[in-house]
Amino acid sequence: MRNVQALFAHARRRTASGPGNVREVELDLAGPPLRARSRLLTSRALLFVQGENQAGEDLRLRHEAAAPLVAVHATLRGTATSAMDGLGTVLANRAGEVQLFASPSSHTTVRLQAHVQNEAFRVAIAPPLITALAARHPELETLAAHVDARKPFCAPATTAVPLARLIEEASGIMNSEHYGSLRPLFLESRALGWLTLAMAVPAEPSHGCLSPREINRMHDARELLLSRLADPPTLGELALAVGTNDFALKRQFKIVFGQPVYAYLLAIRLAHACRLLKDTGRSVKEIAAAVGYAHANHFGTAFRKAYGVSPARYRALQKHLPAGK
Repeated sequence: MRNVQALFAHARRRTASGPGNVREVELDLAGPPLRARSRLLTSRALLFVQGENQAGEDLRLRHEAAAPLVAVHATLRGTATSAMDGLGTVLANRAGEVQLFASPSSHTTVRLQAHVQNEAFRVAIAPPLITALAARHPELETLAAHVDARKPFCAPATTAVPLARLIEEASGIMNSEHYGSLRPLFLESRALGWLTLAMAVPAEPSHGCLSPREINRMHDARELLLSRLADPPTLGELALAVGTNDFALKRQFKIVFGQPVYAYLLAIRLAHACRLLKDTGRSVKEIAAAVGYAHANHFGTAFRKAYGVSPARYRALQKHLPAGK
């Protein structure tokens, strides 16, 4: 078993503080045995974490931290499993699942399969904020009682929101610098939204009418889309690749993932574009092509509609964040 803190002691770190005292930390671990990237935003009583990793071998990781943790956890991609000490269950580990939990400590065991790309998003909420919210919203009283007594709490996992929308929401949170001094207000509103989502009654499975084979085909189709962002297949090519037809693909993909094929692809493309704008010096035109847009102006229109700023403005905001160690 590997210790997470020991592994990340060798990670490249970047920190920045922006308007509203929002603090951002980026960690980049080049491996081996683990390649991982994490972004953390701290705003008052809230912590947002988006991380991705890929292990070179099957790994079991251990994170040791005594502080209590209240969080909404969402798996966006991969097969990683996380188990919090005392909860008695593995956290939501299928792509698209969202789960609220409260743990008396942050002691965690994570299992990674070799060569699988994993991605997850988490919103951690300080216990005093949960107590304050419960004073105004009786629906939170049970959660607050467990938190105050330092007793474990774990709500059922829900898949009420399509995976592509979860990815888009997570990206919008992490890339929200353009709100300036209003960013803490924006982040608080989004944190409450995720809390509400996780506490909602889980929806009945929406793909019960599909066979396991059909569901697996749709997951294969999703993986193929992710591997070809710059040159996405046509519906016909995608259907042929996974062994079905256009009509069945369109119907079944929406049943499994909650959105049409290309609406899903759009959210993935733009989230990847944010990373390229932030982490590379490639031109907007090059990035547009990298995420599958033949014309940079079409890319700019889609980006502005999703994030409220142009790609160039987004990059400029990133560069003007004050950096520190």
